Amino acid sequence: MKHPLEQLQKEFSQLILSPESNAAPTFFATEVRLTNQRLAIYRGNLQSIWISTLRNSFPVLQQLVGEDFFAYLALQYGRQFPSQSGDLNQFGSQFAYFLAHEPSVASYAYFPAVAALEWQMHCAYYAQNIMPISLAGFLSVAADAAQQCRLIWHPAAQLFQADYAAAQVVLAHQIQPIVAIDVPLDTPCQALLSRASWRVELSLLDSANFLALQALERGQTLGDALALALAHDAQFDIPLKLQSWFASGIFVGFECKE
Repeated sequence: MKHPLEQLQKEFSQLILSPESNAAPTFFATEVRLTNQRLAIYRGNLQSIWISTLRNSFPVLQQLVGEDFFAYLALQYGRQFPSQSGDLNQFGSQFAYFLAHEPSVASYAYFPAVAALEWQMHCAYYAQNIMPISLAGFLSVAADAAQQCRLIWHPAAQLFQADYAAAQVVLAHQIQPIVAIDVPLDTPCQALLSRASWRVELSLLDSANFLALQALERGQTLGDALALALAHDAQFDIPLKLQSWFASGIFVGFECKE
């Protein structure tokens, strides 16, 4: 019996995505035992790809759970969220969501936040490369209209916030030997992701700093963003923060109101 290509592909993919199975495929004429041995090779290669791809995207999470358990999570994830793209860099896009619903890590409520942050860092690394503008360059052109300008963000620059200390956990694992974080895991965090020389940098932000950058990210003017920060913290150091923002390379251009 001949199988339409679509049906054949569907049956083959189901066999590959399933756990070890002794089910007899209907589309091979060879002995069942030999067929299953060959399918096991395909299945093993696919699972190895799942594990190695997620390890590259979520190195901190792997350190938190250990290599063996991370491999288990990768296999569970791959079966529930098979790749929808030919680009393996997109494979982990649902990993934080998966962890939020995975019973085996239900006791570790901060895991999804760590995964979400690592995924943002992964995406920032692969974002388009555009030359950032300097503070001096911005002020020399915008001049007196600087506060009426909207700043255009670099594709790699992102804000992150979570109800758990995900940023502190990730930062602690960037130091060798790994240091202990100095806040409870259920401490909310706010952070900035930036990229310079193809290295993604993660910086913790205070609330006023975060509010100002969030306003800029949403397209508000520099003047409005700074006013928002000052309303939250009267001691907000505008010159220092401007220097810090532009030094991080998070802006690539600007538009000023006429």
